[in-house]
Amino acid sequence: MSVSQLDDLLRRTVADGQLQTAERKVLADWAVLHAEDDHERSLARSRCFALAREVMANGNPATVLNWLEEVNKIFARPPEAKTHATVQLSSRAFFSPGLTCVQEVLHEFQMAKQTADVCVFTITDDRITRAIIQTHQRGVKVRVLTDDEKSRDLGSDIGRLVDAGIPCKMDIGNPAHMHHKYAIFDNRLLLNGSFNWTRSASENNEENLIVTPDPALVKAFADRFELLWEKLREA
Repeated sequence: MSVSQLDDLLRRTVADGQLQTAERKVLADWAVLHAEDDHERSLARSRCFALAREVMANGNPATVLNWLEEVNKIFARPPEAKTHATVQLSSRAFFSPGLTCVQEVLHEFQMAKQTADVCVFTITDDRITRAIIQTHQRGVKVRVLTDDEKSRDLGSDIGRLVDAGIPCKMDIGNPAHMHHKYAIFDNRLLLNGSFNWTRSASENNEENLIVTPDPALVKAFADRFELLWEKLREA
């Protein structure tokens, strides 16, 4: 993860002056996967102080200092593992409205090392679209399957993904919908649930997202992805 990506991650956590459970996990995972030596942990802490100085000019100093203390405790810990597989030990559930679902989606794109296979009904949330493009740009192999009718909706970001060079396929010519909402990262982690990759899903809807490393479930969804990838047509 680049310094700019780390800054974006920190900015999301400092917004309310305290670390939520999901935010704490995102930072802890980053520390495990990226802060592998004293230099990298020192860099992360320096970014925290730089952001704190910037935010304190317009915010509550006491609140920002509490945030700074919490995040520095996380970055001060020596990493206990170097693989994403070690971090994800159990299945978890997230719910909206609220930010936990979208933060988890963003987090998994940031953590992806080799592949990210996306199979979703629609993508209109610019935060997710940026994460997909950034993941592609840092060399992760990204593929996207989506519904052709929804791709023509106002606000659809499929065109942006295609323009960025990300392979996208759709169920062109099928009057029914490609209605899945799942993604597989590094062939070892599955995100699945009702959660649509839209702003309204985060801000208004009652949605759910399950994240699991269960090998049987990952394989079943990965096999289905490959079947659809062969079947559907390029956008």
